[in-house]
Amino acid sequence: MFLQFLDGVKPQGDIIESDLNNKTICISLNYEFSHFKEMISLVQLLKNHGATYKMKASLNEIFVSFPEKDEEGNERFCTRLKYVNEAIKNGKAIKILSFEELLNILRIKEEELSMFPFPDKELFVKKPSKRIKENKQFQRNKEIAGTTIGDILKSQGIDLYSLINDEESE
Repeated sequence: MFLQFLDGVKPQGDIIESDLNNKTICISLNYEFSHFKEMISLVQLLKNHGATYKMKASLNEIFVSFPEKDEEGNERFCTRLKYVNEAIKNGKAIKILSFEELLNILRIKEEELSMFPFPDKELFVKKPSKRIKENKQFQRNKEIAGTTIGDILKSQGIDLYSLINDEESE
């Protein structure tokens, strides 16, 4: 559902001028994993600021960290932060913001995120399943490929369709 929203979200009104304009952003899994409704609100706010949310952290211009502790008081590991740090080490320019810094730019408090109304169903775009895409790809390749096993057998005098019909009539 989240991916469908990412595919369909549109800005509400004019783009708000900010440091987020034309930027790609990803937020720590520590937050995204357990804050679905708030993430929907954040993605909408980011879109209103002319930014795009992308889930692959190392391909973004901004990464938003969200340190979170487990039951024992240890900081939870975030694989996205790991990949961001690796990308930075390899020369990629990724700015890391704290969650609070992001909220300040958006001019919102964390408690307000859950109060946003849930978006209209039109913003949830359902893409065709992978299986349908693969079948379409197979059809295209079949048209391009030319000679098939059936063509080769037919050239040798073996008609698969007549064999199938003969078996069905028995």
